[in-house]
Amino acid sequence: MSPFRARAELLGAEAILAGLHALPLRVSAPLAATVARSAAGLVRGSWRTGTANLARAYPELSAARRQEILHYAFANFGRMVAEMAHFDTLEAGHIEPRIHFSSPEARRLFEPTGGAGPAIIATGHLGNWELLIQVPAMVGRAVHLVHRPIKNPLVDAWLARIRSRIGTQLSVRNTAARGLLKTLHQGGLIAIPIDQHQPGGTGVPVPFFGRPASTTLGPARIAQLAQVPIRVAGLIRIGQGFEHELLVFDPIPPPPRSKDPGALIATMTLVNQQFESLVRAAPEQWLWMHRRWRLD
Repeated sequence: MSPFRARAELLGAEAILAGLHALPLRVSAPLAATVARSAAGLVRGSWRTGTANLARAYPELSAARRQEILHYAFANFGRMVAEMAHFDTLEAGHIEPRIHFSSPEARRLFEPTGGAGPAIIATGHLGNWELLIQVPAMVGRAVHLVHRPIKNPLVDAWLARIRSRIGTQLSVRNTAARGLLKTLHQGGLIAIPIDQHQPGGTGVPVPFFGRPASTTLGPARIAQLAQVPIRVAGLIRIGQGFEHELLVFDPIPPPPRSKDPGALIATMTLVNQQFESLVRAAPEQWLWMHRRWRLD
């Protein structure tokens, strides 16, 4: 990417968030949702990808219903961007009534004195995934996020500053094992997105919506080394407002210490199954526009 293009994209992203920040959230969120939904058909590649993904994931639904889901997925992305523009209002200890937990045990996972112990949070691009990684710090127990850098280094650094504003730590995927193990040994939390296509030879085929999807073994491998559980979690928007429910599944035990890769694949199969359940609970809030399935 040329320096000129990188700088231009950064200025454009900053301008969008500045414009949304200048408006009250109750105004900027529906506005961003409307713009994103209206522009869905103009982003032809993303629209085709989303249409194909939904047709294979939900063959029993009518084409009209699948298009409705895809339109709402674009709108959900717009709402999330508007909420990101107001992340400077987030404060530790101020979480209600915006965030609801699916159970008291789910909340204890993020409390510094909850006694939940170290854990790996396996999550993905569902609901407001950017707000999800802010929740632990808002409760009092910051999370260490493993992320894949985007192509534009300037925008990537800008996003990192937004994400780390109230305490979230960041590590680049495939370079963070030692730091992650240290975090877990100290009783901390790490979060790893697991719903993106894993390129090259770094992923393995694991079923997702009944189709093989190249999936990272990272969460299972870290869980195996540290002997800590994996918790699949997602932050799902309630209606079209600004309240969200944080759903956390029961823990998946770490794989036994072994050199057999089958143990890691079996664990990630369970992870994908649980995350698929989250997507099915709110299909209009997942990022269908991503090319998740490239193996068939």
